Amino acid sequence: MPDYEGELRVSRTLATVQQGQIPLRVYNPNPYLIEVPESFPLAKVMQGEGLTVEQQHRLTELLQLWSAVFAAHDKDFGWMSVVRHQILTGGVTVHLLG
Repeated sequence: MPDYEGELRVSRTLATVQQGQIPLRVYNPNPYLIEVPESFPLAKVMQGEGLTVEQQHRLTELLQLWSAVFAAHDKDFGWMSVVRHQILTGGVTVHLLG
């Protein structure tokens, strides 16, 4: 079986197991395609490692309380009105995508 060490990137994520599966974002930084076999382990699942049962429970409650600050999917960019910025384009016409 091929070794994909250094070939693929898996984003750190906060996820809930859904029907026995955990959604992941996998990125191929290479200019060529990589075919990953089905059931190939892509990431290590950590579930409050090094925490007591009470700490795991408190962490779960905290993450659920603040779940709105985490992206729900890869198109969930969010927004805020606290920070304003200006992008200088040098007179180039800007087109909003989306």
